[in-house]
Amino acid sequence: MPVEPLLEVRDLQVQFTRRGQAVTAVDGVSFHVGAGETVALVGESGCGKSVTARSILRLIRPPGRVTGGRILFEGRDLLSLSEAEMRRIRGNAIAMVFQEPMTSLNPVYTVGQQIAEALRLHRGLKGRRALAEAVDLLRKVQIADPERRIHEYPHQLSGGMRQRVMIAMALACRPRLLIADEPTTALDVTVQAQILELIRQLQAEFGMAVLMITHDLGVVAEVAQRVVVMYAGKVVEEGTVAEIFRRPAHPYTAGLLQSVPRLGQGKGRLQPIPGTVPDPAALPGGCRFHPRCPLADERCRQEQPPLESWSETRRVACWWAGRTAGSGVA
Repeated sequence: MPVEPLLEVRDLQVQFTRRGQAVTAVDGVSFHVGAGETVALVGESGCGKSVTARSILRLIRPPGRVTGGRILFEGRDLLSLSEAEMRRIRGNAIAMVFQEPMTSLNPVYTVGQQIAEALRLHRGLKGRRALAEAVDLLRKVQIADPERRIHEYPHQLSGGMRQRVMIAMALACRPRLLIADEPTTALDVTVQAQILELIRQLQAEFGMAVLMITHDLGVVAEVAQRVVVMYAGKVVEEGTVAEIFRRPAHPYTAGLLQSVPRLGQGKGRLQPIPGTVPDPAALPGGCRFHPRCPLADERCRQEQPPLESWSETRRVACWWAGRTAGSGVA
């Protein structure tokens, strides 16, 4: 681990109140992101990865709340800052691209007005200077004819173009960390590849770190150096992309890899993980993955495995870590 990670999440706990009951959505999550690094936070829908991402920017609203842990950014605990201090960090030092740009962009303002507003709030630019910078940002995210596009409304743009506008807004203040929450969801494969390549190019240009939230291991292979795998609110495995794809140590990680279609694979050979992610209000005892795990035994059903170092660059929470060796993607 770097001596001073850019971002360090320590033992994060997030709860939601549902029908009077406190439900833990994120349970003791810890990971770090180094300067200039891309880390992917991976897992099925409902595992807590988006809640974790929103917690970093303190965007969890009632009935949800962060109940424990620390979120250190450049050594400062974001959970201890005032709301005024957090506003100076959001969109400035840390920016976020959300999953669905159509619900994130305001339908009654042009895209130029919305980018200019971000520039006004965070960089003090106004009027023609702000619009000129907005045009330059649209050009950087490879939107053709940006001088015309700044006068258009979100509904006049395609899904891929709206996502590019969101990326332009996120980059308006040259953030040191970009959080991308499922940035290619609902886009066709060609546009997905373009968006991922764009993020990679902009990261190299600005030197920013990226925390990529995704359920798609194809995205992970394209952009990340390290992977943090979440299941039912907990981290179950962490390691470099190369070692996890080659030799997954947790059965859940192996299952995710085996369910990814690959070139040359015959019809009918995908191996989906049976069952679904459990309801946070009704979690199984022991290892939370045991009802879906082909390796589970009585110990797995009774005792929750701790997240422990498996190698210098690897952490795994499994009583039988390594029995999945050889289940990776060549």
